Amino acid sequence: MRDGSDGSVVNPVNGNCYVFDDAATSATNQTDTTAHVYAGIFCTDFLTDVRPTESVVFGGTLGRSVIFG
Repeated sequence: MRDGSDGSVVNPVNGNCYVFDDAATSATNQTDTTAHVYAGIFCTDFLTDVRPTESVVFGGTLGRSVIFG
């Protein structure tokens, strides 16, 4: 997150929207499905996909929510 701390979504259910506690500066996907990351809260404003085992660092636009699957 912006403050340097880590957040996580444990055992996400595919298709559910998960809102981050704070904007994410990077993401690592440790699941077996693609993570669809959004710039808006409540999974609006698609940002990027993070495939299984991949990591991304966000530039000017930060991640604020995610849907798996």
